[in-house]
Amino acid sequence: MSGSHVDADTLADLDEGLLPGDTEHEVEEHLRDCTRCAADRAALAGVPTMLAAAADVGPVPDDVARRLANVVRAGVDGSAAGSADGATTGATVVPLQRRPPLGTRVLQAAAVLVLLVAGLGIAIGALQGGGDDELATSAGGAGASSDSRMEAQSDVGGFPVTISGRDWDPETVRSAVPQIVSGSLPPAQAAAGEDSSSGDSSPRSLAADATARLAGGPALAECVTALNDGPVTPLGVDLASWQGAPAVVIVLPTPDDPATVDEWVVGPQCSQQDAQVRYFARVARP
Repeated sequence: MSGSHVDADTLADLDEGLLPGDTEHEVEEHLRDCTRCAADRAALAGVPTMLAAAADVGPVPDDVARRLANVVRAGVDGSAAGSADGATTGATVVPLQRRPPLGTRVLQAAAVLVLLVAGLGIAIGALQGGGDDELATSAGGAGASSDSRMEAQSDVGGFPVTISGRDWDPETVRSAVPQIVSGSLPPAQAAAGEDSSSGDSSPRSLAADATARLAGGPALAECVTALNDGPVTPLGVDLASWQGAPAVVIVLPTPDDPATVDEWVVGPQCSQQDAQVRYFARVARP
């Protein structure tokens, strides 16, 4: 626990089954009453899908790969040095069963770096031309559009996922079906042509958003099954908002009618028990 909330390490240990029984019970009790921590846990659950989608961005340039390797190596060396220093000062010993192997920690660090480069739009050009500590985020319509799209592979098959961060209403969400299905929907910021330095209109970060749980995996499969009365592969998914509240747009093929599609807007906790339907429309198939 960190203050009145559960830290990310504890949430990760909970999902991996690494917490002692009494601690696990305490954390589960806390999550039932704390929406913030529950959202953080859901966001962590969406990270593997983001990493899987990032695998399709193409090869990393050799010099960038070397820089990333140096960062990981420096972190590992620093951890080893810190452990050696702590041995002489009586540092607290972490139980072995709760500490992942060194190789796993290196892979986790590398995964975070991949996520930063591919998922959050760190410009490769900045890494190629600047120092190791110089990072620049991509700006402009084309770059923002690319950063908002990923190809998900989940329990219900492969489909495009966009993270537009838009605040949809009945009129705008119907007209966006072709872009959602093609995976070409840009973030709200790029669509408005606004300066990337303006923080108010930028799309919400997936890593801090409860809608991340519906980016793929079993959670989305359950939601789709509830909407369709059976499993089906979505035609497209957009993580966004509906009239000011977090929501997910899911486009499904219409059963027995290849000429139309069904567009659903659901809440972030959509499940087989409660689909949390906010809006439905049947429109012509793009």
